[in-house]
Amino acid sequence: MDSCGARAGWEIIAGGPNAFLLQARPVDPETAVQWIAGSFLMTTSLVSIWLDRLNSDQARACRTRVPTEFVGKVDPEVWDRSIGYTLARNRVEILLTLWNLVLLLALLLSGLVPFLHAGWISLAGSSVWSEALFVAGVLLIPHAGRLPFDWYDTFRLEERFGFNRTTPGLWLRDQVRSCLLITILSTALFVPVLALMKSMESGWWFPAWAVHVAFVVLLGKIGPLWILPLFHRLDDLEEGVLRERLQELGRRTRFPLSAVKVMDSSRRTRRSNAFLTGFGHSRRVVLSDTLLEQIPPEGIEAVVAHEIGHARKRHLQKSVLWTALLLLVVYRLMELVALWPPFSGAFGFAGILTPGPVLVLLLLVGGRASFWIHPVLHALSRRFEYQADAFAARVTGSPEPLVGALETLAERNLINPVPHPFHSWFHDSHPTLPERRRALRG
Repeated sequence: MDSCGARAGWEIIAGGPNAFLLQARPVDPETAVQWIAGSFLMTTSLVSIWLDRLNSDQARACRTRVPTEFVGKVDPEVWDRSIGYTLARNRVEILLTLWNLVLLLALLLSGLVPFLHAGWISLAGSSVWSEALFVAGVLLIPHAGRLPFDWYDTFRLEERFGFNRTTPGLWLRDQVRSCLLITILSTALFVPVLALMKSMESGWWFPAWAVHVAFVVLLGKIGPLWILPLFHRLDDLEEGVLRERLQELGRRTRFPLSAVKVMDSSRRTRRSNAFLTGFGHSRRVVLSDTLLEQIPPEGIEAVVAHEIGHARKRHLQKSVLWTALLLLVVYRLMELVALWPPFSGAFGFAGILTPGPVLVLLLLVGGRASFWIHPVLHALSRRFEYQADAFAARVTGSPEPLVGALETLAERNLINPVPHPFHSWFHDSHPTLPERRRALRG
């Protein structure tokens, strides 16, 4: 056995009656961390691929055997295109999952992160700002690694199914702005978190959590005013029948029409969408201009009523509260792991560390844990969608305008009509169209 310390594996005991027996040797803690992290990342990726395969198998089976509830209600050509889009999308998602796994394992186990850190510190020093920029820069590597998939998604997959309207120049500009925005916002968050980690040997997790929650709330306030306009133009609704309907809806629900904006989605896509964003004075109901082209005024009124329902029932605030509770657990676990020396040693760092490498390793390894939290958050989101649907049906006097709008959205966006239940449970933040239709009609 190695005299410098135990190593993972088995050794043969020779001689006497115990010849050729195997005896387990103690596992090196750093090697154990590598195996645990690698197994966790691989398990997460394999489960994600399994779910995509289940979804594809179900879609393939329903391509020719249309479920009874859809017979006579869906155009056969639209049905076939929706299934085809689902299958193509799942193939891309499986390849992307495998690529992300390879990239992440290579980043963690190749020694690249310690190499980059040593070079960065020699150039920029080890101040809190320098460490924050280092963390933000390393986290951009996985983001940059998926750009070829994003390009293929936009100019091949979305183009093939008639969605894409963006140009290579506009796509490139969006990517550059996204990278700059991610760097700026990440650095702004990491500076106070790293300062707390550096100044407090233990107990930093709670004030760091408070900083993160405050940051989420701040983004909710400034996002609609400063960030969204970086990518889209937001206009007031034009005069006409629709504006008059929404003015009356605003009076009934005490929601100002000035908070309803039209977004120029048609510059990039033919997809249509609507969403609620922001808090307080920055609160906005945003409608894509493509939505206005595809749905009649009574349907738009129902969609806006649905979004107002989210606001009236304070769903955004409740989502932030749930996020804060999850972050509380995450930050506590982060501190427990950060204080354990084998964690950083397993990925090429040894000795006394500045907090930057510890934080970047925690985020790279632990970031995939969000996959396992999705079912909880999406179950909450689906509950909110049902409540907003019921609110819209009540204030418009009938469920039918919203049902019609949802059917049009599903058809135009080629939404998977038959997602596998397990896949939907993990990935879907909205109920399926049949589920929403049944709930609305009672």
